[in-house]
Amino acid sequence: FVISQQGKLGESFISGSNLVYVPIKNITGDDKITVIAKLENGQATEPALFLVKILPIAQAPLLRNNNFTLKQDDSILIDLTKIIENFDSTKTYLFNFTNTGKPLKGNAIIEGTNLLYKPNTGETGLDNISLIAISDNLKSNIALLTFTIDKVIQLPVITSSPEKTVNE
Repeated sequence: FVISQQGKLGESFISGSNLVYVPIKNITGDDKITVIAKLENGQATEPALFLVKILPIAQAPLLRNNNFTLKQDDSILIDLTKIIENFDSTKTYLFNFTNTGKPLKGNAIIEGTNLLYKPNTGETGLDNISLIAISDNLKSNIALLTFTIDKVIQLPVITSSPEKTVNE
């Protein structure tokens, strides 16, 4: 077998009776390779055209750690797609807490790609959530979300008393 025309998106070679094709790194698309077989009598066959479709490699979601700040007794809604470094809008993502990933000072609920965090009444300080994402049956790294819950300082309320008239 002889390769009469190489593809443009990769390198091909003959190994025994096999055609081996190695695409250029990080490339996708369609490629064509033409092969001719030489018969024992020295004649060549008609060219055979091989079409190669190069698909992107499925990659696990890559999550970023992130910090959030909220006020005491408030809640925060987070779009979890914003913490995916290699986010692809054509893919579906499933988020879940790790075994030790639930918050200690509040409650967190994941609905689709959103996370709602609400600290317990009166809580302040730091709280953490660790979670993973799954897409294309590939599991992400663990992301740590840190929440800083700021104390709300209540200003004193000054009440005025009604005016009094004093007669001397």
